[in-house]
Amino acid sequence: AVWGPGVEGSGDIGLGLMFSPQEYSGFEETSLDRYVKLRIPAGITRTHWILPGWSKGITAPAPPAAANWAKRVEELGLKLRTPIKIQYKTTK
Repeated sequence: AVWGPGVEGSGDIGLGLMFSPQEYSGFEETSLDRYVKLRIPAGITRTHWILPGWSKGITAPAPPAAANWAKRVEELGLKLRTPIKIQYKTTK
């Protein structure tokens, strides 16, 4: 997750990328871009999430900031990766 100033007048913006931690194979950064490298076996379907954030787009309870944006992305990732149990009950 990254958070910082956007273009002039836009406020702060954030971007989060969620993937399975076992797929992580590295990180690179240039003067303009940041890259996350993933290692995924061929022929396997995977789901990844890209999360945007914008200080002017979230008003309640409080806009995200650099200090809490990564925590918000991590908390959502934990929720998405936690299996849910579904039970069906029959009624008479």
